[in-house]
Amino acid sequence: MKSTRAQLSLFIIIGILLLFTATILIFFLEKERTEIQDVTLPEVQAVKEFVTRCLEEELQETVRLVALQGGYYGIPDDSVEISLQGLSSTVYFPYYLTEIPNMPTKENVEEAIERGLGDSISTCLDFTIFKNLEIDLQRNPTFKVSLSNDEVSVLATVPLLIREPGSGAKEVSLRKFTAQTKAHLGTLLTAASKITQQQEALENKQCLTCLSALGNLYDVNIETMEVEKEDRTILLYLLKPQGEDIVYNFAHAFPIQEELIPTLLTIENLQAEVGKEFRYDLNIQGDDLAFSDDSDLFEISTEGVIEFLPLPEDKGSHIITVHVEDQKGEFDEETFILEVVDNEPEKFTATDLS
Repeated sequence: MKSTRAQLSLFIIIGILLLFTATILIFFLEKERTEIQDVTLPEVQAVKEFVTRCLEEELQETVRLVALQGGYYGIPDDSVEISLQGLSSTVYFPYYLTEIPNMPTKENVEEAIERGLGDSISTCLDFTIFKNLEIDLQRNPTFKVSLSNDEVSVLATVPLLIREPGSGAKEVSLRKFTAQTKAHLGTLLTAASKITQQQEALENKQCLTCLSALGNLYDVNIETMEVEKEDRTILLYLLKPQGEDIVYNFAHAFPIQEELIPTLLTIENLQAEVGKEFRYDLNIQGDDLAFSDDSDLFEISTEGVIEFLPLPEDKGSHIITVHVEDQKGEFDEETFILEVVDNEPEKFTATDLS
């Protein structure tokens, strides 16, 4: 009997504790709801829009800066300092191809943008413009950046405590903010990687005409500049996507060579189709090159590009020799077969069927 009474007393005590806990929880939930209502929605919304606008502006500027320095924020460890026309300060081109390759990964670039935002966000978070609110930044903002082919987005944690002036004023907390900017930074990183892989396969030989095909593939304008420093030649790359104002820079370094003999890499047998534009980029190394061929089908551009529109009368196999020569008379040749075909189905007449 005593055991039953003890158990009953224990259940009563537990019930009282649960009721007390629930009462406290309801009180604080109602208090929080009241606090949010006491600071008017337009004022809170104005703060949210202000922080979001600040985040968008700093994201755009940080993306431009990181692109200028080949995916790095701050001075890359292995880089060359270059002064570019139109910029008030020098730019550091990281070496993607040298004795110690220094090419960033997608995650490296995202982290670089996060560090840049951490340094710059305070320049525009001036809450003194809100005269009727007290706004406290409770700790330093943090950022999580996501990089895609054509967009950079960020999820920012900016812990704000907002209250109206006066004793006993209610409070509102804001924490999460997002921003995006249209920028083909992911595409530029991929294009730079492909350029570097292609160049690495050629070792110390430079293949400038190979860039044309990659530029068309990624819809990127590729400019190059060559400088000599100490015992090596530095090839600077400036990549700019169509319709955007960001520039992606990086560099390759090569030992200085006394003489670069023209070299035309192997051309596999090719096929063209009547009525469809044909294009082929020659893979060559050398400086100040001139091109020629023994075919009546096309002319080779000064950039080493074969481009023409095959006509019905061009059908058949053509044995073609391409000749490349530099200013010193050094040359190379390559012979290949170009097959022009017509994939249109044959048309039969009544006579054919009789």
